[in-house]
Amino acid sequence: MEITDDKRIDLLLAPVHDLASFCRLVLGLSTGALVLFINLAYRVQVRLWITILLLLAILCFGAAAGMCLWLLMRIVEVHAAVGEWARGSTSERVQLEHLLGRCERTGNTLSLTLIVGMFLSAVFIIALSVARARP
Repeated sequence: MEITDDKRIDLLLAPVHDLASFCRLVLGLSTGALVLFINLAYRVQVRLWITILLLLAILCFGAAAGMCLWLLMRIVEVHAAVGEWARGSTSERVQLEHLLGRCERTGNTLSLTLIVGMFLSAVFIIALSVARARP
């Protein structure tokens, strides 16, 4: 059974589509967290160090949202490069490998930034609970 060129392209782009879905999910979560935390930063009257935790979490989620937008833009470039590569262009293969390498590095940074943002958010919630519990 022979695999057609269209099927090869679909198989090649399947992980890229999964990455796009993941980026849209993280973008929605990050922007939602930004709205919530900016509102909290404006309303909550607590000690400076607790507010700094919240501001650092805001920066992490903002960076994650920015990286998601960057990755979504690169996914469009990957689609174009795959189309050219499928037509037999050898220069596009090098560009495609370069794009995928950049996407992988940004994805790793995105994961780390998101984890740090969630960690800072959890520490903020714990610190806020402890501060509110004390008289």
